[in-house]
Amino acid sequence: MALAASFTLAACASAPISVSARSDADISSMTPAHGDLARAARVLDDTARENGWVADESAMQAAMRWVGMGGDEGDSAPSHDNPAIARYLDAHDLASVEDPQLTLLVSSELRQAYALASEVDSAAQNLVAAQGGTSRSALGRSLGHVETALTQTRDSLSLFDSLLGVMADGVNADQMAALTIDRDLLAGRADGLRQRADALAALRRNFPTAADGLS
Repeated sequence: MALAASFTLAACASAPISVSARSDADISSMTPAHGDLARAARVLDDTARENGWVADESAMQAAMRWVGMGGDEGDSAPSHDNPAIARYLDAHDLASVEDPQLTLLVSSELRQAYALASEVDSAAQNLVAAQGGTSRSALGRSLGHVETALTQTRDSLSLFDSLLGVMADGVNADQMAALTIDRDLLAGRADGLRQRADALAALRRNFPTAADGLS
């Protein structure tokens, strides 16, 4: 029963994978407003997975990990007790949170995450201004892109919060203040994406069902 439930939960959690799966051909067939949003969401998704901001695993892997079936007994010890921090360190080939490169790296990637989330937010604002385009189904897909970007941004923020917590003793007050500002900017962008998702959801609910032509 637990295993069956885990597969169900993991399948739901794996929905963001569809963003990266969209090909250039898929995106080129969309109207400009939808295409811009899909591209921005895909770049955020790809970057977040590549840099270890979010987990990059299949639904099957997530389910197996959830019930303790993943990995080999001979695997080396993780680089940190926190799985998210360990994932991040491994993605950047860092041995521990004491690595002198970590402060600069986190600062740079907090700003990168903010910039990428801002691209999604801007594209979503343009789609809202266009009243969702000309297709209800395309609007639904674009809503999914924004919700995925929101999830990726929130998960990235959670990772960075964990990193700042373990880095507190290794950076000076000025460095921590600067990191906190960048962290707060990312949190604000997550709030903006939530507002954009709400606006697109409202547009979709009120979209004329007869007007469902262009994607």
